[in-house]
Amino acid sequence: MEPEHGFHVVTRRDRVALLRSDWPSRILLSAAASLEYISSLNKDRVTKERRSWNMSRIRGKNTTPEMRVRSLLNRLGYRFRLHVRIPIPVVGTAHGGPS
Repeated sequence: MEPEHGFHVVTRRDRVALLRSDWPSRILLSAAASLEYISSLNKDRVTKERRSWNMSRIRGKNTTPEMRVRSLLNRLGYRFRLHVRIPIPVVGTAHGGPS
């Protein structure tokens, strides 16, 4: 099976290199060329402004105020779980689950 883009990524200890699969001697590319090639594969498909807007809409988890409230509730004896799906019965099915 031919690797994507005709390269094999090789990692050994602290070195990253690419091997061209079509070169007879399997010449090792330099680390700089390898990193440049890998970074060219990971180009961002959206503009910097759009990425910033997207990331600004991602909410934080386990923030300090949230952890303090959860800790206080726990000390007061309240037990709860986060992000639990509550099944909603569906009318017309025998078991009440999704139809």
